[in-house]
Amino acid sequence: SDTIALLQKVADQEEQNPKINAVIDYYLSPYHRDKTEMGCIIPALSAEISHSSEEVRQVFTQELERMIAFISDLAGIEPSKGSALFSTMVGSLV
Repeated sequence: SDTIALLQKVADQEEQNPKINAVIDYYLSPYHRDKTEMGCIIPALSAEISHSSEEVRQVFTQELERMIAFISDLAGIEPSKGSALFSTMVGSLV
């Protein structure tokens, strides 16, 4: 997704601190929060997903799984912990 590609660039540019910290800082930044048209679809759709079509729910689930895998890999943690971390990140935005 575009969000993962953007977050990968953020991680790639970080040279001193853990890459996951740079990604979290960017994801929670006012810039990312306020640019909803360019940001992650997950916070935007979270409240409405249960009322969406099956197709939209499938796309949402795929993006969510990809984002959790990205966060988990970047942080070097199990997917269950990556899921908890990403849930916290999303919850901080909404």
